[in-house]
Amino acid sequence: MLNPAKRVIQICGGYDAVAEMTCRSAARVRRWEYPRARGGTDGLIPADCQKALLATARARGIDLRPEHFFDWPDAPSDAEGASLASGLRTLPAVQMAPALSQNSLTDTRHPDGAEGRLP
Repeated sequence: MLNPAKRVIQICGGYDAVAEMTCRSAARVRRWEYPRARGGTDGLIPADCQKALLATARARGIDLRPEHFFDWPDAPSDAEGASLASGLRTLPAVQMAPALSQNSLTDTRHPDGAEGRLP
């Protein structure tokens, strides 16, 4: 699996393209792929560069999405045509209240049992 920086760099067209989009040097962009022990960022792209890349990619018609900037361990790959939404798990359903009937909408009984209009 590609680290996020490598994935984003590929989508955007390479080191030089990303360097131009973020006003960084190509050497700095390349370091995003390196582990921290080698002076890199472990595949993470700085937040200010993420914003610049998303805006510039959108303007240029490049399909770069926020989920490309992160590793999602259980998410399907882009090759499967998956989006972030399909990789998310859903929460268990909650029991819904019974549907209101027409009678319950026109019922004028007071909650304490008294007859008449509600205050």
